[in-house]
Amino acid sequence: MISIHNEEENAFILDTLKNQWKDPADILLGMFFDTDDASFKWFDKSNMTFVKWSDQEDGEELVDTCAFLHTKTGDWKKGNCEVSSVEGTLCKAASKYN
Repeated sequence: MISIHNEEENAFILDTLKNQWKDPADILLGMFFDTDDASFKWFDKSNMTFVKWSDQEDGEELVDTCAFLHTKTGDWKKGNCEVSSVEGTLCKAASKYN
């Protein structure tokens, strides 16, 4: 699953999706809410160095919460992790550099 660490990565993903992705409008990122220390973390255990949350209400229940990228705006939103099987999922893979 993907982790995003700066605005350039977020913009690259958004531009790529606009050209190649049709639906759904929200795609699961590789981020979950860790109830042990009440913070969001990347599944790949990389540091949380960048966030792009949309305006959402604070104080919402965050158990079983993951992050989703809205493919039209590039903003992130919180949602139920179980929805990920219905929504799309972004994955990061290495490619050969020429």
